[in-house]
Amino acid sequence: MSLIKLKCAAGGVNADKLCNPPVFNRGGIDFVNSRKGNRTQNRQLRHPAEACEERKTSYPYYIVRIPLELITPPSPAAVPVTATVTVAMRPPLRIAVLETDTPLENTNKKYGGYGGVFEALLKTSAAALSQPDKLDPERDLQISKWDVVNGDQYPDLEDIDAILITGSRHNSFEDIPWINRLVEFTQKVHAHHRVRIIGVCFGHQIVGRALGVKVGRNDEGWEISVCDMELTENGKELFQRDKLLSTRCHASRVLTPLRRPGNGHPEFTDEIVEEILDSRYKNGVFTEDEYKEAMSRVKNHHDGVAVGVAFLKFLLDE
Repeated sequence: MSLIKLKCAAGGVNADKLCNPPVFNRGGIDFVNSRKGNRTQNRQLRHPAEACEERKTSYPYYIVRIPLELITPPSPAAVPVTATVTVAMRPPLRIAVLETDTPLENTNKKYGGYGGVFEALLKTSAAALSQPDKLDPERDLQISKWDVVNGDQYPDLEDIDAILITGSRHNSFEDIPWINRLVEFTQKVHAHHRVRIIGVCFGHQIVGRALGVKVGRNDEGWEISVCDMELTENGKELFQRDKLLSTRCHASRVLTPLRRPGNGHPEFTDEIVEEILDSRYKNGVFTEDEYKEAMSRVKNHHDGVAVGVAFLKFLLDE
C-alpha cells in the first residue's frame, strides 16, 4: 500500500485534480469546495491512523481506497492495486436556533421546542432545494438549540455558521434582561461578518433593534393565519415571486422596513396555528369574529417551504 497525500486547500481538499469524482460519488463522498473557504483554511488532513478515532471537531475525515489507475498523475511509488487516501468531507451547515419561547403543549410534545419546529422546516426546505451536491438534508445540516429565555448561554461563533432567532409571544421592544442580552448578542454576530443571521417575526424585530431600527406595535393590530404578503423589489428578488402567502401571528413589527422581510412564520403548520388560535381565543386575546375569520384561512396554502429554501440559499451564498 502507498499513501497518497492530498493538499488541504482553503476551499477544502483539492482532490478533483487527482481523482475521478464519480468513483467517490458512488461511495457517498463528494469532492466539492466547502461552502465558505475560511472554514477549512489552514486545517491539515489528519493522519490515516487517526481517521477512525472519535473526531474532536465538526470536520469529519475518512479513509478511502482508490484504484491507482484512476489517479492522475500516477503515484511515483511502486504501483499496488489500491492506494489509501485521506479525504475530508465537506463540513456541515451549522445553524444555532435561538429559542425565544416554548411552544404550546401539543406542538412542544411533537417537536420538542421551537428548535425542532425549525429543524423540520429546514430539512424539508433542503430537500426542496434539490441540490445534494451543496446540501444533503440528512447529512449536511447541524442544528443546535439554545434556550435564551431561561438560560444565558449562547453559542461560540467559531462553532457555527448562522443563527436563527425564533418567534415569540414576548414583546421585542421590552427592556428586560434576557431580551437585552439577545440584542447584544445579535449585534456581536452582525459585527462578526462571517456568521449569518436569520430572524423570524420576533427574531426579525430583534435584528431590527440590534441594527438601531425602531420596533413597536402594529397600527393595524393583529395579523393572524395565512395572509397575502406584498413584497418589495428586494423581496421579489429573494423569493422569486411577486407576493407570498405567509402565515402570520403578530401585533408588533419593525417600523422601518429592513432589506430582508421576516415577520411571517414559515415554520408554522396548520396544526400549530390552530393550537395558538384556540389558546389565545380562550384567553381573550382574540374576539370571536377575529378567531373565526382566522380559522377560516388556517388551512390555506402558504409558502413556508419556499421561504425556507430562500433561507438556505442565503446561508449557502458565498
